[in-house]
This record gives sequence, C-alpha cells and structure tokens, in this order.
Amino acid sequence: MKTLKSFFQFFTVNPGGILKRHFYVIIRKLRFSDNNPSIREDFSLKMKLKSPMLVVICFLLCTVLVHAQTPFEKYFPDTGPSVSVQPIPSGGYIGVVNFWLNGKFWLFRMNEQGDTLWTKTFQRGWEVNNRWAIRVAVATDGGFFILCGNSMLAYSCDFNSVMKTDAQGDSIWSVIISSTELWSGAGFEDLIATPLDGGCVAVGHGSAGGNPRILKISSAGAISWEKVIKAVAYTSFNSVCLTSDSGYIATGLNHNNSTGINNLLVAKFNSNGDSLWYKTFFSGLFDSGDSIKAEGFSAAPTLDGGCMLAGYVTEPGIYGSYALLMRLNASGDTLWTKRYFHPDNIWQTNVAYKLVKLPFNEYLMYIIGKRNDGWHEEGILLKLDLSGDSLWSQVGYDYRIMMNTVDEQGGILFTGYVTADIAVFIRTTKGGLYASPKLSFPFNNSVNVILNPSLVWGSPHFVNSSSVQVATDSAFTNIVFDSTNVTANTLQVTQLSPITKYFWRVQSFGKEGGPTLWSEVWNFTTQVSVSVEDNSDMPASFSLEQNYPNPFNPTSTITYAIPLLGGDERGGLVTLKVFDLLGNEISTLVNEKKEAGYHKIDFNGSDLPSGVYFYRIQAGDFVDTKKMLLLK
Repeated sequence: MKTLKSFFQFFTVNPGGILKRHFYVIIRKLRFSDNNPSIREDFSLKMKLKSPMLVVICFLLCTVLVHAQTPFEKYFPDTGPSVSVQPIPSGGYIGVVNFWLNGKFWLFRMNEQGDTLWTKTFQRGWEVNNRWAIRVAVATDGGFFILCGNSMLAYSCDFNSVMKTDAQGDSIWSVIISSTELWSGAGFEDLIATPLDGGCVAVGHGSAGGNPRILKISSAGAISWEKVIKAVAYTSFNSVCLTSDSGYIATGLNHNNSTGINNLLVAKFNSNGDSLWYKTFFSGLFDSGDSIKAEGFSAAPTLDGGCMLAGYVTEPGIYGSYALLMRLNASGDTLWTKRYFHPDNIWQTNVAYKLVKLPFNEYLMYIIGKRNDGWHEEGILLKLDLSGDSLWSQVGYDYRIMMNTVDEQGGILFTGYVTADIAVFIRTTKGGLYASPKLSFPFNNSVNVILNPSLVWGSPHFVNSSSVQVATDSAFTNIVFDSTNVTANTLQVTQLSPITKYFWRVQSFGKEGGPTLWSEVWNFTTQVSVSVEDNSDMPASFSLEQNYPNPFNPTSTITYAIPLLGGDERGGLVTLKVFDLLGNEISTLVNEKKEAGYHKIDFNGSDLPSGVYFYRIQAGDFVDTKKMLLLK
C-alpha cells in the first residue's frame, strides 16, 4: 500500500474527466501490484510503451494540483459572523452566509480559486420575520440541503426547516422538522449528513433542550422516520456522521439538571433509524471541579463500523479541561481514550470542536484553547493517526475561525468572522498554512532602485509577524538580508550594493507559529542615482495601484506613478484623497507637486470603522479611483 498511498497523495484531483479515468486505471494496477510482483512487472512493461502519454498526464495533473491547492481568503462585508462551507465533488465550494440585520441569507457557489460564480438570496416571508442558515450539505444528486432556522414573531415561535435546492441554487422544496427551535448552535456543528439514497439525516434536541433526536428526510422532502431518545432536560446531539456500515453515529451532551450529572453522550442507529446502542461516558457533577464532566462535539467514522469522538473532559480537582479524543468499535466499546493539552500547562480550557476523516486512516482535529488569564484564545490544528498519535500540529489560529472540513485536494476549509458584520472563508494548504503574502513594492523587475529601499507587502488576515529574505540569487543560497518577527507590512533594507540584482520574498506567521507559504519571488536592481538623461526606470504613464494589504487593519500602502512630462523630471501637482461610501472626504493624503517616478504613501484607518472606502488620484488630466476594505 505504500506505493498506492504516495501516488494517491501526489496525484489526487477532482473527480471527473479523462485525467481521473487514467489516474484510477493506474491506481488499480498499483494496488494489486503491491501484493503481486508479476502484475507490477507486467504493468512496468506496459507503461514503457505508454510513457509519453503518462508524462503528459502527470504534467497536466501537476499543473491542476498546483493551481487547485492555492490557499485563499474571501471576505463577506455587511453580513454576519456565521458561515458554513462544503466542497463540491465536481469542483469548487458551496456555502451559506447570514445577514443578521435583514432576516435573510445567501447561498453562494465558488470555484477552486475562491471566485464567486453565483449567489442566491433567501428572504424572510410575510409570516417568517427572520430566517437564517445553520448548515449546508451537498446532496448525492448534485443539489444542496440547507438546514435553516426560522422565527415567527406573531406566534412567538422558532422552528427549524430543511430546504433542498438544485445544482444552480434554486429551491425545490422545504420541510419543517421542528415546532420549536431544535438546534441551539449554528456554524460548526455537523448537524446534517447525506446518505447515498439522495436524502439527508439531521440531529438535534427537543423542547427545553430535552430528548435528543434524529430524523431522516427523503430526496422528495418527506420525513421518512424520526427517532427520539427519552432523556432529561438539556440533553442534545451536537453532530452526526455516516458510518462505514451504512448507519449513523451521533454524539453530544447528557445533562440532568436536578442531579447535576453532565457526561458525554453517543448513540448508533442503523439505516432505518433503529437504535443499536446508546452510551454515556465520564459521569460527574456539572458544578464541581472535584469530579469529571465531558461533552462530545464531533464524530468521524472508522472502517470497522465504529467511530472517533472529539470533545472535552475534565479531571478531579481541575476546573479546566483537556481536549478529548476517543475511539469506539462498532458495538460502542471504548478501544482507547486520549487527552491533549493539560489544563494546568498554559491553557485553562481545551475543547476539540471538530474532527475530520482523511484518507489512509488519518484525521484532523481542531481545538480551541483558552489561556489561564481567562480571555486569550487560539485555535490548534492536529493531524492524527488511527491511534490518536499526533503526526504534526499547527498553532496560532485566530479563535474567531473554525475548521469546517477538507476538500478533495486536501485543502483545509475554515470559516468564521473578522468583526460581527464581516464573515470570512479561508482555504489553507494540506498542512494548514494560510495564503502567502502579496508583494507590493518595489515593483517586480524594477531597476534604478535606491540602496536603502523600503520593501512593502500585504499579509493575509490572522497573522502577527513576518520573515523577510533578500538574496542575490533566486534560489536564496546567498542571503544578504534576513529579518524575522517583523510586525509591520514594510521593512527598510540597508547596505545594498549598487548596480546589483536582488531577489526578495516574505513569509508570515500566526501568533505562535502556523507559517504561511513563502510569497512569490520578486526582484529589483539597484543603482546609485537616476538622472533625466538616464530615465529607463521612469514610468511611461500615470498609474494608481491597488493598495496593499487589502483588506487591511489599520494601515495600508498606496503606490502611484508620475511619468516624465515633456522630459521634465519635476512632475506636477498631485492630489490623493480618501472617501467613504457616501462620497464624504475622509482624508487628503497628497496635495503637492511630485517629481516623476514611483511614489508610495501609507493610509492609517485606526480612527475609522470597518467598511469599504475609495481613494482617488488626480494629476493633471489623469484621474483614477480604486476601492479598499478596512477590517478590524
């Protein structure tokens, strides 16, 4: 299987197309050849004859992978903090984002690069004064299921519904699944699952938090069955997953309000909703640090019909919590239990909120940890094997984002918010790395650059510092300037040699690690001076560049170019102003004569609220306006 695993990890692409068909023919050959040398030898001889085609296929696959695995960040201004995103097998992503102040939500589709292909708006109705999306899931027929919350003010009633749309996002049917609010949370819980028969399964709790339940909706929108587990108040299922034997496993919380007992709940059901077993773990008193309490937040299947469970658990005498991971077999028996991050060691509470199954019996687990000071929080991403042992970890994720799932190329999908009215969707690499910084100034291939230039770049959101390298070769074997822990998005480089070509790149980091990929490599060439006679680096025309970073908080750099005017290096009068959405002037950045050449200026929005702003340049007859986004 080693041959199969390495090949699969390198060449996995989206389903569909001739490349996929060639790929799986090769995979089947390799899988059998691991245990049969004669097949391997025969396969090798045939591949020699087809090697040109194989080279072309591998080249195209690599090209697709490099393009598809690029990280990105997408922001949704003037929305709400809740976003749910899922990958689509045919490529791209489907997601929902709420507009809390307007009683509506968007269903949106993006391509693999994060570009929006279309959006559909679902408004509140004449009886429903508020509507919001909780989760989205991909149906087996290419359409989508949306778990919705609804509020009817006239009847003081909240209820849940499931909506089905086609592949273009147009509604086909909607069915009410609860007379009162069935799900208390929204955003990260896996409250719906999609079996192969085209329907969907949902879990939650009943009135006043009691009686956890599971129900099945057919592909036509009819409730096929509903099962309720008789329990006490404040008991619920937090998530559900499909099992390898076509059943369902749900996990959550079992709490008795009268006795204070608070423990982890897990149950398994067959495809007809019949309960196969129902178990609780870690019984203890809810309000005492002298006993154990626990809760399950996420479940993922194992190949034997069992599951992995993620959540938290406390220990006697400790008010903080460990992140918890358990493995159960198909009968619900505990095979092992693992705890992560002792609450006495830096972190006060640790909760594993999300667990995602990867190929080859590996898992991703996402933990939110809170420090002992009670308010510093951050996310921790662990990759684990089937025994729960860590293969690698990334720390320093912003607590405002939550892992959703993993796409077909292994990219990790996060959603969350930047502010209460700006949602965000982030795709990282397989290793959990953010999008790389974007270089801004000096422009790539610039010449006649001064000997102490200021390098300017834009870093993705949720990072705290950067490393900057300058070298005399593009492979960075001869590094002449290496600076770490740079907290601004600009850095002045000194003591460069004249008439020398330099290459530079930037890598950014989270609060306690979590590096991005390196940026692309830019270059510039230094000169001692620039004269009117030697004006090869002078811009040929006026230009106004996009600000970097964008979005920004609170500063961003704006660059613009002034050409020679009739051979006169003195340039002319330039004004550069910033306006809000209503056209009100916010700031005048430039209002003076500027010499010909490239110029940059910083804009500081620390005194302004988050939102969209415009900056406008006027130099002679040249006028240009661009948009920028301030996110706090």
